[in-house]
Amino acid sequence: MRSSLPAIALLTSLAACSGGDTNPVTNGPAAGEETGTDSGSPADDSAVTTGTTTTRLQGDVTGITLNADNTLTIDDLPFDGPEGTGDERYTYMGLAAVEATGAPFQQYESGDATAETNQRKYFAVYGAGAYTTASAVGTGDYNGFGWGGAQYTRTGVSAPDIAREGEAVYEGNYAGVRVSTFGTGSGDVTFTTATATIDVDFLDFETTGAIEGIIGTRNVYDTDGNFLGTLPAISLATASADDQGFIFDGTATSLDRTGTNAGTTFETGSWEGAFAGPNSEEIVGLIVIQGPAREGADTDSGFDPNVVDTFDAQETGVFIATDP
Repeated sequence: MRSSLPAIALLTSLAACSGGDTNPVTNGPAAGEETGTDSGSPADDSAVTTGTTTTRLQGDVTGITLNADNTLTIDDLPFDGPEGTGDERYTYMGLAAVEATGAPFQQYESGDATAETNQRKYFAVYGAGAYTTASAVGTGDYNGFGWGGAQYTRTGVSAPDIAREGEAVYEGNYAGVRVSTFGTGSGDVTFTTATATIDVDFLDFETTGAIEGIIGTRNVYDTDGNFLGTLPAISLATASADDQGFIFDGTATSLDRTGTNAGTTFETGSWEGAFAGPNSEEIVGLIVIQGPAREGADTDSGFDPNVVDTFDAQETGVFIATDP
């Protein structure tokens, strides 16, 4: 980890030299403000089922669609292109270095600004499994964390068979869009990738939560695909599932790994998901987590891993894992 800190420190140092928060818009969701209507719990269930596809949303988006030309259409984010014209489509970025550690996820960006369109720059990740899709989106063009959100879908069955016996270990991949409060516009946004492991004890659903897991050490990339370093693994605390195969009431945390802060809580958030496939062969889910932008911070004497960063970050990520 120590070898990766200078690259991230340099990014923040440049932000500080540019005069701090220079984002052009001061309204929109404030840092730490939760938006949307789907808490992921059965008591507040905003899942939308169309035919054999069930969609769940978090944040401000109302729909994310992969088009035949490998572009994304993302509904109801402000200033990402004229809605319904095709100009709001997000194009595939082709970041080979990022995708090498984050399959099956790819990265996308909204169009460049013109005099009358695309006034804000958004970045997204999207991936698909055999029975699922998952996507997250964010922007650095606001004070705070701005507009964004996540979506996951499952197809084929409305209620997967979760009456299985024994334990299972699902393995797959995670990708996230991380927005900091550095104040550098697109420089506020980084992509993250990691492995995802979800453990399930199917026999204990009736008496207790029986689903938990871990998102491995995260690789961090800027929006040009340059590797910036790593961030801690995310622990997914034990969650429960309902009879429709939705996973709810999950909390997510990570621990600092550096200096005198090692072992202390670094980020906190929540996670949810769903079983997919006729025999629950797949799990798809999303994570929203917040904390300091980096492990350590810039000081007058240079980067110090013992200091808690005054810049914050919110990461919205998605994962797809299968039972091999």
